[in-house]
Amino acid sequence: MSDEQPRATVLQRPAGLEGVATEPLPTALPPEEFTPRLLTLLSNVLVSAQSQGFRSETGRSTNEWRILAAVAATPGLAASEIAESLSINKSLISPTVNRLAEEGLIVLVGGPRGSRPMYLTPDGVRVHDLLAPIAQRGQDLITAELGEEDVHALNAILRRLLARARGGESPAAGSS
Repeated sequence: MSDEQPRATVLQRPAGLEGVATEPLPTALPPEEFTPRLLTLLSNVLVSAQSQGFRSETGRSTNEWRILAAVAATPGLAASEIAESLSINKSLISPTVNRLAEEGLIVLVGGPRGSRPMYLTPDGVRVHDLLAPIAQRGQDLITAELGEEDVHALNAILRRLLARARGGESPAAGSS
C-alpha cells in the first residue's frame, strides 16, 4: 500500500476562452425550477412517445392525429380553425389535410368565404379510433400521479395560461 494521498485535479481554463463566461451566471434561470422549460420538456417527451406510437403501431403521424382529433371533437372545422387552435401556421397542416382527403379519411366541403369545413368519413372514424388509445397514454401518464380534482385544477390553470399567452398578455400582468 502506498502512503501517497490522491492528488486533487486542477482544472485549467482551455486556451482561447479568456474573457468568456466559463462559470454559471448569477442571473441564470434555474433549469429545474423554470416552469416554461419543464412544460416544454414534458411536452417534448409526450409528443415524441405519441409520435413513435402512432408511427410504429399505425403508420400515422402526430399531425394526422391532431387534425383527425380536432374534426372528431368539432365536425365542420376548417384548416384555418385547426391551425389557430393548435397555434401553428395553416401552411404546416395544409399538406396533411390534403393527404387525409386524398386517402378518404376526411371530406372537405365548400363553406363560407372559401373555407372548406372538414368531416370524418367512416374510414376517418376508424383511424381516429385506432389512434385515440395511443394519445390517451400521454393523458394517463400525467393523470396517474393526480387525483380527479387535481387534474381539473391543473387543466383550469393550463387553460388560463394558454388564454393569456394567446392574448399576448404577459403572465405577470393583470390578475390571476
